[in-house]
Amino acid sequence: MMKKRDLFIFVVICAILTSQSMAVELTQSLFGQAQQRLHYSTVISEQENAPFLTTTDESASSKIDDKRETSKSPAKAFLLSMVLPGAGQYYAGSRIKPFAYLGVEVASWVFYSKWQSEGNTKTDEFEQFNRDHWSEEDYTLNLLWTYGETDDENITASEMSHHLPDTRTQQYYEMTGKYDQFSWGWDDAQLNGRTLDTYNIGDPPPRTVTPETTPISLNRNKYEKMRKDADDHYTRATRMIYVSMLNHLVSAFEAFIIVKKQNKAQESTLSALLERTDLRASLRSYNAVVDTPFMTLSYNF
Repeated sequence: MMKKRDLFIFVVICAILTSQSMAVELTQSLFGQAQQRLHYSTVISEQENAPFLTTTDESASSKIDDKRETSKSPAKAFLLSMVLPGAGQYYAGSRIKPFAYLGVEVASWVFYSKWQSEGNTKTDEFEQFNRDHWSEEDYTLNLLWTYGETDDENITASEMSHHLPDTRTQQYYEMTGKYDQFSWGWDDAQLNGRTLDTYNIGDPPPRTVTPETTPISLNRNKYEKMRKDADDHYTRATRMIYVSMLNHLVSAFEAFIIVKKQNKAQESTLSALLERTDLRASLRSYNAVVDTPFMTLSYNF
């Protein structure tokens, strides 16, 4: 019986001690919890009166990074179009303008090649015509009979303003058709019905001072038209070079401006995104042991 009584007393004592310990712990937990709530209510109040912290959530941050990655260099767009018209527009994202600029570039060089080639052909034609119908010997004979010299460099007369080159250069072909002093060299030249072979040293041709004393030559007129036609083709070809240069410049400056505007628009969108996104930090306690941080995010659409 003593053993049962002693065991019963031991169990009762343990139960009393355990209940007292739990009561003490519960009292401490309630006090700590109250203290903790009082502390964090003060912190939260201070944070609520503080300015908002503006930031972005994960999706907003991703949008910002995407926008920054898509920002392009105006200088790069300019250089691309300077090298190849339309390349800067393609870099900027356009898919129509690049082909327009490229089309102008291709067309300008196609026409340049065409007119340059035709000009070369016509040049060959008028140079051959000159060799067939203009004679340096007849020109020298006219000098001898009219001026008593065979070299125009030795003649000081006002109408002898140019000197025939020693070789058939570009100036040679230009002067023999352009200036009246060389008119007696054409094989069909005549003045008042008289050709060069009807004159002689005792009866020389008159000096080519006025239109009335300048012989008429249909071959000379035809030659000048042929030469002008060749020059016109070269002029058109040269204009195509100018068109190409202008196309490069216009394309380059437009690409520069386009990219600048795009970047500015993206910056405005980014600023608007940041202004609409607000994030507020706070700490809250829901039990006596663990503190929980909170982030409050708001986005105004």
